[in-house]
Amino acid sequence: MDAAILEERLARGEAIEDADLGDLDWQDRAHEDAAFRDCRFTDVGFSNTRLPGARFAGCRFLRCRFSHAELREASFEDCVFVDRGEAPTGCGFAFSDLQAVRFLRCDLSFAAFERSDLFSIDMELDGAKLDRADLSGAEVSGLNLLRLASFSRLRITADQQYALLSALGVDVVLLAALGWSAVARWNMNVWARLGSALVTAAFGVIVMALKAGIHH
Repeated sequence: MDAAILEERLARGEAIEDADLGDLDWQDRAHEDAAFRDCRFTDVGFSNTRLPGARFAGCRFLRCRFSHAELREASFEDCVFVDRGEAPTGCGFAFSDLQAVRFLRCDLSFAAFERSDLFSIDMELDGAKLDRADLSGAEVSGLNLLRLASFSRLRITADQQYALLSALGVDVVLLAALGWSAVARWNMNVWARLGSALVTAAFGVIVMALKAGIHH
């Protein structure tokens, strides 16, 4: 699809479906609230590209880089951001506006986030994969690892690891409190309440362990 046809269809409010869009020059393009379904973007440089409110479903982004891109309130559902060839390569995000972006059930494995404030803003990553992703250059204070599908060998700094584990500690404490209160409704025995609290807290720890370890 050439640029003129793309512009014309998007101007009419049409969704772009099952198209190879890697041959287009995406630098400085602006497509607010555009819709893409089952499209393929290969070796694309989204430099200064404006896609606020855009919707991507079932799309594949292979070896792409988002630099100074505006993705505010964009949504990505069931999208893939990794080329799993002989040498798996993820996409790069640098200096981009990711406020209120939704990555639902997306594979962000091997992705690299540089100088981006990712998770202290309203960003959804429910069911996303961050295996071997590099977040060492990002702000991750609000990231909830329990909402990810997997995060095996996630690359972060020691300070980031402390922040993430501290946040998970809060979740474990909350689970323990729920276990305590649940038993307290029908059993006044302190040991029974304590046992329930320990079981629910342990459940949270097991869930974290099953999803994988964190590397730095």
